[in-house]
Amino acid sequence: MNVLPVKPWEQYTKAEMRFIDDMTRKIMVEWCKYYLHYGELPKDNGTGRLEVYFQYALLKKWISGSSLKVLSLGFQTAAAFLRR
Repeated sequence: MNVLPVKPWEQYTKAEMRFIDDMTRKIMVEWCKYYLHYGELPKDNGTGRLEVYFQYALLKKWISGSSLKVLSLGFQTAAAFLRR
């Protein structure tokens, strides 16, 4: 897979981290919907464009890296995003 590098979290600015957080919450809605339909997270087709959001969701414990599934906290996060 051709994955774009993700720099260490402390190297991002506060504005970048806010954007990553907000965008990951938005993406979580799609990932949760996909997970409910197919029982797995969607593949990123090798582009690596979603890697920073995937890594952030792992950091926040919204998804599981070992079994590639959406965790309860991920569903809660996505539902909260939809209510905004």
